[in-house]
Amino acid sequence: MYSFVWHVVNQRNVMHYGKVEEFVTVVTEAVPKLLSYKQRAQLILGLRARMILELFRKDPPNLQDIQRLLEKMNILGVRIFLSPV
Repeated sequence: MYSFVWHVVNQRNVMHYGKVEEFVTVVTEAVPKLLSYKQRAQLILGLRARMILELFRKDPPNLQDIQRLLEKMNILGVRIFLSPV
């Protein structure tokens, strides 16, 4: 798993950042003092934000995937305000 994550990060393969997020979650649950809560939240939110931006680059964007990621961000305690376009 570590090798895969390292490859994804080095190649900046944004569409696989979900796996990086899972890896970060597993590792920080196993070793809680590795990152502070704030550092972990910033890292996970940053990964999700990059995935959302990449989804908007597609034509047409997959709105269900974007909404799913936004809802996951809200679970972390980040309030997301969406206005109709």
